[in-house]
Amino acid sequence: MTDIHRLSFCIVSKLSDCCAEFVVNEGVEVNLDMVIEYHDWLLENLRSPMYVVLNKIFPCSYSFEAQVQLASLQQVKAMAVVAYDKVSQSTTQIMRSVPREGDWLIELFDDRDAALSWLTRQSETITNLQSIRTI
Repeated sequence: MTDIHRLSFCIVSKLSDCCAEFVVNEGVEVNLDMVIEYHDWLLENLRSPMYVVLNKIFPCSYSFEAQVQLASLQQVKAMAVVAYDKVSQSTTQIMRSVPREGDWLIELFDDRDAALSWLTRQSETITNLQSIRTI
């Protein structure tokens, strides 16, 4: 059963101990305070390594500070963005191009099931790499 949580700007579905799906409320401009709230929720509710689905059902935007900090949490190893229209896809492409510290493993999808399958493969790959490192 999926646990549903509400943050000030979105609905979160906890899909597993290490994966969550976020749906930002319609018309919201995600700002730095919201990104901090998002990071706090992840740290309090998921185990590392973490995997995130950002499901862009509703149109929203991101402040520049939010774009830079969105992928700054090191425990998040991969993010799948599901965008259903050209505007959301373009916004995501722009967000991907923002310079940031560290690597950001992010992929864009127009289908939720494909996004979840990709995250599952990323999780398996990272788990296998961690197992090899402990040998």
